[in-house]
Amino acid sequence: MDKSELSSTVKKIRNDMRKDAGLNGDLDRIPQLTWLLFLKAYDDLEKQKELLNPNKYVPMIDTGLRWRDWASDENSGLTGDDLLDFVNNELIPYLRELKGIEKGDSRDIISSIFKETNNRMLSGYLLRDVINSINTINFNNKDDIFTVSHIYESMLKELRDAAGDSGEFYTPRTVVRFMVDRISPEIGETVYDPACGTGGFLIESFESLKKQVTNTEELKLIQESIFGTEKKPLPYLLGMMNLLLHEIDSPNIIRNNSLSISISEIGEKQKYNIIITNPPFGGEEERGILSNFPVHLRTSETTLLFLILIMKSLKEDGKAAVIAPDGILSSSGAGEEIRKMLVEEFNLYAIIKLPEGVFAPYTDIPSNILFFNKDSVTKNDIWYYELPLPEGRKKYTKTMPLRFEEFSECCKLWENFELTEHSWIVEYEKLKENNFNLDNKNPNINFIYENKDPIELIGEIESQIDILKDTLYQFKNSLENLIDLASNEEFKPLKINQFAKQVKRKINLEDDEEYVYLGMKSSVGGLFKKSNKLGSEIKAQSANIVKEDDFVYSRLFARNGSFGVAKEEHDGCCVSGEFPTFKINKDIVLPEYLLLYFSLPSVWSYVESKCKGTTKASRFRFKEVFFKEMVIPVPNRDLQQELIDISKYLKKSSEIEKLMVKQHEGLILSFLSTIFRDHL
Repeated sequence: MDKSELSSTVKKIRNDMRKDAGLNGDLDRIPQLTWLLFLKAYDDLEKQKELLNPNKYVPMIDTGLRWRDWASDENSGLTGDDLLDFVNNELIPYLRELKGIEKGDSRDIISSIFKETNNRMLSGYLLRDVINSINTINFNNKDDIFTVSHIYESMLKELRDAAGDSGEFYTPRTVVRFMVDRISPEIGETVYDPACGTGGFLIESFESLKKQVTNTEELKLIQESIFGTEKKPLPYLLGMMNLLLHEIDSPNIIRNNSLSISISEIGEKQKYNIIITNPPFGGEEERGILSNFPVHLRTSETTLLFLILIMKSLKEDGKAAVIAPDGILSSSGAGEEIRKMLVEEFNLYAIIKLPEGVFAPYTDIPSNILFFNKDSVTKNDIWYYELPLPEGRKKYTKTMPLRFEEFSECCKLWENFELTEHSWIVEYEKLKENNFNLDNKNPNINFIYENKDPIELIGEIESQIDILKDTLYQFKNSLENLIDLASNEEFKPLKINQFAKQVKRKINLEDDEEYVYLGMKSSVGGLFKKSNKLGSEIKAQSANIVKEDDFVYSRLFARNGSFGVAKEEHDGCCVSGEFPTFKINKDIVLPEYLLLYFSLPSVWSYVESKCKGTTKASRFRFKEVFFKEMVIPVPNRDLQQELIDISKYLKKSSEIEKLMVKQHEGLILSFLSTIFRDHL
């Protein structure tokens, strides 16, 4: 099958999936396609192994449950309700319960993949159409695998673009390639990513190793040298499929939180020659995770915890490359201790400073790549390289990203760590004097503030106006479609207690433990990290834990719109008893849809009418009993998602407007500074 035919096949599959009522957006469709592709690809792989070893190879999946047995016959095979019944009640339960008979058995891999995998399609006929299309793909054909890999990676990019709002940052392929190129793995070395996501670093490392292969034994060796761990079920599933498509037959990826192992228990078997990763930025871990680390190294910053893990998990002479945000280079407390370890107990030899926008559109947080070894050379000087932006550019963007060629100067200077206008060295003694602050600015640049040229600034404002016009035009079209859709849709009235269950994840506070408390902004501004406190500093003896996707409100300020949905970065944080917390049944109502309903001031007025109390202190509290009894209009999940998506258009236009206001304010100063420049 040629590339265009295969692309058309995948497009048809996605279009068929869009017709199914059980799938809502790519966050449902791509995982569904992934596990189906996995079973087909795995069956093709087994066919090849059976052909090469007809008398020795034992299939991992029993007869009758292999893809070839139930999925391949498009004319007389299962379809409709019979197909759904088989997949939901026989196939997936069987795959979940598979058990290997030895370490590294593929049965364990299959079981781990399907532990949290479900069939979300509701139409057995559409599922049959999808299966028939997948059957046209030959995973034993190198051209088919190559094409599907590229199509699949583009779908992963789409998914990661959508996930950026939830704090899941996609590492650009350019940065991945540069890091692997500099680390330069060799055959015989083990490679590990403790936060591997969809497997970008592992695949790039494997491709680098594959170029060195000269025989089948070496090919087998490098396949067994790639390791990863992923905490979340969706990236784990996608990563397994991604590695399989890149010819890693039995991916060594564990579904777990890398930080869940006690640092003191890491032995030689848990150590690696190379560790390369982009750990989560700014996240926070639950109390149980922090207990795995020495008291003096405990911190709420996940990146720092990963740095400790990486240092402990490196073999002698091991090498590491880690992406880290600017903030951890100069943070106090545990951050200082961890940086001291990096400098004095390891060979931190290079820091590459990346400019703004490299991780666009997810975040503009400036970041760095830390390169260090575990060898006898410690207390050394550090070479810095500040990647310059192309001439005329102020930042990288989603549409104008970083290109690999832009690392060429850095690569040329790397061997001898040469000094240029973009590179410099900071001596160990200076680092020590400054409490191991690694956030050292380029001394070759004169940091004198210069106001922007007012004409240039006006051009930027005009550009923002054009973007705003485009955004509003998209919003207008989407709104027109949505109004038509909503007019024909039944909004079912449901009491909140029909889809929301109040949860109280109570913990007793320990004096010497640190807790992250959440606050709540009014006008549906949402949850935010309010404070970090030791248990001894908190008057209360207990607190409640919040999980991702929880719906939370403030009893006292609900009348002012203090409602929010917990995001990934809020998972494991604490709230007081004044913040009722609810777990939402997402099969009925999406948490963000519920939040949209509570964005209406008219709803706040209703809430205020129910705020009663006998004392001044309790007068305005909105009790849970009234919240649970509220009746809200609920459309189908597709329409809920449409409403959520269209609200994002509005937020985007609001952000652009704020930027324009800020630029207008700067225009005044820029104009005056330019006029009076020669007279000041």
